[in-house]
Amino acid sequence: MINKLVLRSPAARWNIATLARLLFVLRWLKRGGQFAGALFGLLLLTQLLYPRQLTRPFVSVDNASVGAWSSSKLKSYLKDSVATRPYSLAITGHQYKLMPAGVGISVDVTTTTNEATHYTLAERLTPFSLFKHARFSDKKMVNIDELGAHLQAFADARAQDPEDATLAKQDGIYSAVVPGKLGYIVNTPKLQASMLQAAIGSRLNVPRIAVQPKITEAMLQTALNNWRQQTGKPMELQLGTQPVLIPSSILQSWVIVTPNQKQDAVLITYDTAAIKSWLNGYAPRVYSAPKPATRYIEDDAVTQTVAGMNGSALNVDKSADAVVAALQTPAAPIRLAAASLQPLPFSTHDVRGYTSTSRGVQAVINDWAAQYKPGSVAASFQEIGGQSRSAALNDSGQFFTASIYKLFVVDYTYHLLESGQLDPNSLVLGAGKSVDDCLEVTIVVSDNTCPEALGDQLGWINIDAYAKQQGFTATSFVNHNWSTDTHDVASYLDKLNAGSLMNAADTANLLDKMQRQVYRSAIPAGSAGSTVQDKVGFYGSYWHDAAIVHSPKATYVLVVFTNGPGAGAIKNLAAQIQQTLNQ
Repeated sequence: MINKLVLRSPAARWNIATLARLLFVLRWLKRGGQFAGALFGLLLLTQLLYPRQLTRPFVSVDNASVGAWSSSKLKSYLKDSVATRPYSLAITGHQYKLMPAGVGISVDVTTTTNEATHYTLAERLTPFSLFKHARFSDKKMVNIDELGAHLQAFADARAQDPEDATLAKQDGIYSAVVPGKLGYIVNTPKLQASMLQAAIGSRLNVPRIAVQPKITEAMLQTALNNWRQQTGKPMELQLGTQPVLIPSSILQSWVIVTPNQKQDAVLITYDTAAIKSWLNGYAPRVYSAPKPATRYIEDDAVTQTVAGMNGSALNVDKSADAVVAALQTPAAPIRLAAASLQPLPFSTHDVRGYTSTSRGVQAVINDWAAQYKPGSVAASFQEIGGQSRSAALNDSGQFFTASIYKLFVVDYTYHLLESGQLDPNSLVLGAGKSVDDCLEVTIVVSDNTCPEALGDQLGWINIDAYAKQQGFTATSFVNHNWSTDTHDVASYLDKLNAGSLMNAADTANLLDKMQRQVYRSAIPAGSAGSTVQDKVGFYGSYWHDAAIVHSPKATYVLVVFTNGPGAGAIKNLAAQIQQTLNQ
């Protein structure tokens, strides 16, 4: 009997299919596991054999991909690219570049490269570690002192000073407060820390610290309120007997507000120059001119006096101080200040007159000499005949003779000629002229060569002795110490005029030469209308003149020596004496 296949139920058929599928999956899993194991083994082998001098495929340094780079390539990149990237510093809308090498920063190439290529055995045995994303930052070498110095210089160059608040003026008067502005300085420590933490070539915002102004709006507003209180009301100034009202607007124009940064304060002062200028405008109101006193002096005696009277004037300095003091006092309905007046002493005016007497001439000489340094002038006056009037000042004072000495050389020369000891036509050694010619030029043009040669030839000791023999004891020619006084020279001229020094012919000859001498700016110039026979002497600061003056009403000897004042002073004295004698 043949068995027939019996069809199963649907449920039975599903179980069979499921079992078949399960067996297929099991066979596939077995084969897949074998493949995965092989793949896993291959991965581990690749990781173990991965070159030590290469970075892993997904390594980056400072966000730059350096995967599978050799250490030499990475080193070159760090040296040539990374190390030359400038830091970009952003501040107040500006960008500034700082090269790392310029501020003491360089890349530690070896350390950075070693870290980027470091792949340990433990990591190599870790599945898929070869494909791990590893990020490294460049290692830096820093000269901290150099970096600090460069950053400080950068900070100093970009510091912004604060602007103080100020006061605005309108029509010369403070009217409102103008706000100040903040200043800024770079926060150098914070900037340095940021640069040390950031990668080379990073863009950094520069940290800043705000600096407040020294003079703030509040300070100036307080000052503004204070001076408005001080000057908001007028001031009454007592100007002598007249009160003057100073308007508030004028007072306010005198205010000076001065910020003092060192003390963080505002000073209120006042424009004293402007105050004084304003006061000067009122000075004429109180000015009273002094009335001078007058003294009438005849010769050396006061004959009458007319009394003077002091004047007065505004003392601008003290008055300005009084105004400032009033401004600084607490407010009052009307501030009061008193102007200060100062006396103006009267002067004394002398009206001088001189009598035509010895006393009068003496007064003329005394008043003339009072203009000059004591001892710098001397004078001798002696009338010839007439009233025998005389006067003198410092007539025994010794002076360098200058060319006055030539009178005594000529006197001795005439003495030798008259006694037959000297020939007028003989040659004067060293002068190249005859004795007669030398006498001419010695007096008329005050030549120096002839009298000096005559003195050397005749002997200075002999000239000195002859002068003393004739009574001129204050005159000296020893060792070229040529000195004399006005008394000796006046005596010389008096004796010359009287004919007692030499014979009549020689006397007339010498007087003629003196009348013709060419230097006429002293006594001759001051004796207009008179005949003057004189001899001058000038050397350096010395200016002398010795003369016989034949004026309309008197003949007299006048000898004047000066050391400094000069020919003009002698001329003035001669003119005053002539006027006194001929009035």
